[in-house]
Amino acid sequence: MRYLQVSCTKKDKKIEEHVKELEKKDKQIGDNMKELEKKDKRIYVMERSSLEEYELGFSRALEQLEVLHPGLDTNGAYSRFVVEEGRIVEPEARSTFGVVTGHRPT
Repeated sequence: MRYLQVSCTKKDKKIEEHVKELEKKDKQIGDNMKELEKKDKRIYVMERSSLEEYELGFSRALEQLEVLHPGLDTNGAYSRFVVEEGRIVEPEARSTFGVVTGHRPT
C-alpha cells in the first residue's frame, strides 16, 4: 500500500509540473498575441501613411504640371490609371502586394 501512495504522489507532482508548464505556455501565447496585435496596428498605420504620401505626391505632381503648362486640363487624371496605346485607362483589377489597384475613388 505504501508503494501505491508514493507512486500516486510522484504522479501528482508530475501532473502539477505539467499544469504549471502549460500555464506558462498559455501566458506566453497570450503575450505573443498581444504583440502581434500591436504589430498589426502599426502595419495598418504605416500602410495608410504610405498611401496618403503616394496620393499627396501625385497631387503635387499635377499641381506642378498646371504651373508648367497653364491651362492644362488635368481632370480625369488619377494616380492609379495607366497609359495604354496613348490613352489613359483604368487598369483591370490586379493585385500589387495585396492591394487591388483597379477601383475608382468615391
